[in-house]
Amino acid sequence: MMKNILTAIGQQTRAFQRHWLSYFSLFVSVDLVIQLIVIPLFRLATTVILQAAQIPFISYQNVVMIARHHPLVVVALLVELICLLLVVDLQFAAVLLGIRDISREMFTVRGLVRKIWQTLRRLRPSSLLVLMVYFILVIPFADLVYRTPLLAKIQVPQFILDYLTRNGLLLTATVTIYLVLTFLGLRLVWALPLMVYQRLRPRAAFHQSWQRTQGRRWLAVALRLLAIGFLAVLVMAAFYTLVIGAQWLLDFLPQPVAALFANINLLIIQLGSELVTTWTGVVTVSLLFLPLTTAAPVTASQRLAAKGNRVFAGLILVVLVVVAAAGNGLYLSTSQHHRPVTISHRGVAEENGVQNTIPALKRTHRLHPDYVELDVHETKDR
Repeated sequence: MMKNILTAIGQQTRAFQRHWLSYFSLFVSVDLVIQLIVIPLFRLATTVILQAAQIPFISYQNVVMIARHHPLVVVALLVELICLLLVVDLQFAAVLLGIRDISREMFTVRGLVRKIWQTLRRLRPSSLLVLMVYFILVIPFADLVYRTPLLAKIQVPQFILDYLTRNGLLLTATVTIYLVLTFLGLRLVWALPLMVYQRLRPRAAFHQSWQRTQGRRWLAVALRLLAIGFLAVLVMAAFYTLVIGAQWLLDFLPQPVAALFANINLLIIQLGSELVTTWTGVVTVSLLFLPLTTAAPVTASQRLAAKGNRVFAGLILVVLVVVAAAGNGLYLSTSQHHRPVTISHRGVAEENGVQNTIPALKRTHRLHPDYVELDVHETKDR
């Protein structure tokens, strides 16, 4: 089975090479929209909501107090959460539809926007809870298709994981829960692509995804994801080793020359990382989800428009290279004149203790960091 999977990955990689620039521009464009427009808007909305109620921050420590004394804030934040889920759904829909259209040489920006709007119109209020459950289950696998910063905060805090791993019973329960969630995620991984490609309602998509992974078919999905993930890690490890090793040798050259190559190599790392991310997403979608779609005839006008979009994709790449190179140059020139500041996050260094605890602070103190950051907690004795 693994040989067949690797052969299929090779075939999809060759197909990826034909349109790599368009795929790359799709992923970069979606990411820029999220980073430069969507995230600032959500941050602004959250800030306005909290400031209106004079709430300085939200954490697990004050969430009960907020729910008890500020019900309108809770309602506003729930509305914001609903909007977040909608944006995440549209984000993944944009990637799925874009990959399909690029592979068929019929991609246009206008056409993609129209299809995303149609996807939004098909959603119903009852679908929101289903989407929330879906994204929680599929987040570990969704990162292979597209890593969204909008869901980056949905994770178990590190200090809680540290506590769980120190208790055998809790560790066993945690591992069991993770295995169950992984199994459910694999069984439901087709749900969103079915909603996007075949326009199914969430319940129907969940049901069909469950049927598609009956028996050992879910294991085949897991093996494909593992193979793609392993190859991506292998490529990135070799890539980083090569670039960093080259820079280590170049650092023996005169400082201006070494700084110039440092800028170039940093740019290569940034573009290479994004390209590998694009490859993993495209190959994953092509292997698992594109077979769900039905081929539609491509008109001559669509092919002509697609060629125009390839020119646009090239312009995006040029702009990205120029902006990244300028930013890298500014960053490296600044770092040459200032010693890097070391900050211990939550009072630990290289996992030398439990976060925000006195024993960890004592161990970290011996390393003499410039600053130590920690979260202040109110103890029982105040």
